[in-house]
Amino acid sequence: IVPSNFAGLSLRRMLAGTEAHDGRVGIANVDFVTPYRLAELLGRSELAQQALIPLTTPVLTAGIRVALHQRAGFFTPVAGHHATESALVACYAELSRARPETLTRLAVGGSPRVRAVIELFGRVRAALTGYADEDELARAALGALLGDRAEVAALGTAILFLPEPRSPALTDLLA
Repeated sequence: IVPSNFAGLSLRRMLAGTEAHDGRVGIANVDFVTPYRLAELLGRSELAQQALIPLTTPVLTAGIRVALHQRAGFFTPVAGHHATESALVACYAELSRARPETLTRLAVGGSPRVRAVIELFGRVRAALTGYADEDELARAALGALLGDRAEVAALGTAILFLPEPRSPALTDLLA
């Protein structure tokens, strides 16, 4: 389990060129997956039963782009800028882990920018029904692990390479 696809590619190349004690070179039957991809592999059956599909970054970005196009409001001067979309995608990930009462407090007591972000988050989340965010996916994967499903039996030995801070749900899954 690698922190990013780039790290997986680098590690794969490094291990493929490493000579073993018996003089052989290479690796076989090894997958390099990110924590999110692991959650997707393990949790997809659970999500399918709930008629949900994993929310990907391109789908989220498109949802944010549509919401900004429909009503940019506070973001009007920067609505078409790529950096705005990237920042709002990152905010969505953070806000999707927040408790409802926290979101309410932010919407009521926050600055105009904070209120605009919370309002946009609500509109995007409402538009993306049918999609499971990262935490929902990780919880479904953890349920599969605890339920000892067939997907888990095929997992084999897992090694967490270069662990990084993750969301609480992904941390629980990796633990």
